[in-house]
Amino acid sequence: MRKASHAVAVASLGGTAFIWGGTFGAVKYALNAGMGVEALLAYRFLIGTAGLAVFLVALRIKPQSREVKDG
Repeated sequence: MRKASHAVAVASLGGTAFIWGGTFGAVKYALNAGMGVEALLAYRFLIGTAGLAVFLVALRIKPQSREVKDG
């Protein structure tokens, strides 16, 4: 694995903070608009699962069945 530069590390941290911070406003808006907590959580897990799947495919990582079962 190659070593990431300082600029890449700072940009990654900034992007993560931006996305993480942006979700608070989105959640507040969705709840005030009448979306139920259960539906909101279902959408968040759906998006997270899809994102993780894309990440695993891009890095060509194949999880073992025991890892999937154990969580």
